[in-house]
Amino acid sequence: MKNRRFTFLIGAGASAQALPVVNNWGKRMRIQRLFLLGAINVETIKNENDDECLKRGEKNFREHATLGGTVLKELESNNEIKKYCEKLLHFAEISDAHASLDTFARILFLQDTKESQAKLLELKMMISQFLLIEQIVHGIDKRYDVFLAYLFRKANGTIELPNNISIISWNYDLQLELAVARFLNRYNYEGIQETLRIVPSLGGNRQISYEHPLLVKLNGSAGLFSSGPYGEDSLLETKVGLNKSSSVAHDIEEVFKNFYGYITNREYKKEKGPGAIHRIHVDPYLTFAWEEVDVAIHARKTANNILRNSHTVTVIGYSFPLFNRDIDREIFNGSPLNRVYVQDTDDSISDVVQRFQAIDATAGKEIVPHSKVREFFVPSHYKFPEKITSTEEVGVTPAAGVAHEE
Repeated sequence: MKNRRFTFLIGAGASAQALPVVNNWGKRMRIQRLFLLGAINVETIKNENDDECLKRGEKNFREHATLGGTVLKELESNNEIKKYCEKLLHFAEISDAHASLDTFARILFLQDTKESQAKLLELKMMISQFLLIEQIVHGIDKRYDVFLAYLFRKANGTIELPNNISIISWNYDLQLELAVARFLNRYNYEGIQETLRIVPSLGGNRQISYEHPLLVKLNGSAGLFSSGPYGEDSLLETKVGLNKSSSVAHDIEEVFKNFYGYITNREYKKEKGPGAIHRIHVDPYLTFAWEEVDVAIHARKTANNILRNSHTVTVIGYSFPLFNRDIDREIFNGSPLNRVYVQDTDDSISDVVQRFQAIDATAGKEIVPHSKVREFFVPSHYKFPEKITSTEEVGVTPAAGVAHEE
């Protein structure tokens, strides 16, 4: 008998204990700017709420003339950091003027002019760098650790994830990838790709298909970049965010040394051996799901195929926003789900359930809300396959055979 497939659909709430949700980016961009300019420190950021942190940083910045270097003022990237901070403030103001920067990105995409396309690319680059630094400062949402500790199993002489689960993510952060790297002590993108079987792939062929993809990222990945001067598409191996350094300053310096050139001129120059590598046409791995490009279309089709072969879906921290509705309908089309769990906070969960019902994917399906968010919710009737290896056949169990919880 084929194993039952369980799918998790995750959104920004799944990373919210480490990263800001998108409608709070304007505030966190201002806090990050004040941190880089030396007005607040890591301890303040971690120990005070955002409003208190922003108020303290702005007061320090006004009253102390010695501020305005940076926390990295002895390092080579000082001038680049100051320029980046100017851009942070610019995009923070744009964020405040719109529902979110995701909404602003959608507006730029629909305008479809030369100027709006250039601004959309700049926005993707800035989101990538902003989230990289946020993850360096705030670390990983600890719920990923608990989730992975439960799912990982020893098999075939190694540690593997079961092949009867899939994760479809609207998040373009690297929280899950970084958690896997730390968990397995494998600090390279090849190891992460091998473990998570990510679509779009982190390798050269971003449209690679897997028999059992484990992670589909509908919006791609912010913080990774590709370069293809001769029509190739290869990941730039800078390994930012995957090192084991305990120094926040060191990691941020690496971000600026490796990535700031991408943001300013889409070129990559780095000494290696006797010569220099010069790559042009640098692009972010962040591709919004609603963009009609091959990578995004492939990710949507893969997500739909997963949901067509799933009988249970657990929604974690995803709000089903209006401008994603067409994509949500597309990926849920034809899914034989008989039960959907929705995990969100008490003050949001009823709205999330209503918006999920609005995508017309709920006919005949039981929706079970779960408002406890200390850990990611895993249905109690989830069973590990008898074999963990990816060669085990995984499919859909007929609905009549599903045991319902008490």
